[in-house]
Amino acid sequence: MGGMTQDELKAALMKDMEVEIEALVQAHGPSDKLTLTEIEDLVLEARQRMGQKLAERMIELQEKARGAEIPVSPGTGKRMQPKGKKTKP
Repeated sequence: MGGMTQDELKAALMKDMEVEIEALVQAHGPSDKLTLTEIEDLVLEARQRMGQKLAERMIELQEKARGAEIPVSPGTGKRMQPKGKKTKP
């Protein structure tokens, strides 16, 4: 598995989720008077971020297993997406 064991992967994912949950709880504790719609929106946003992190970890794991390394964009700091080889006209 590219240097990361299943237990290490699980621990990394659990830490990612813990950070997300902690941020949600800190920002909107039980004393906040939120509407049901606001709660749904907050949970959906958190779920989207958690899903993104999960996908990134799994992709990273697959890339390491294959020995692939995708560069990081100097402008955004995010990983670039491979779009195949392009030829110049």
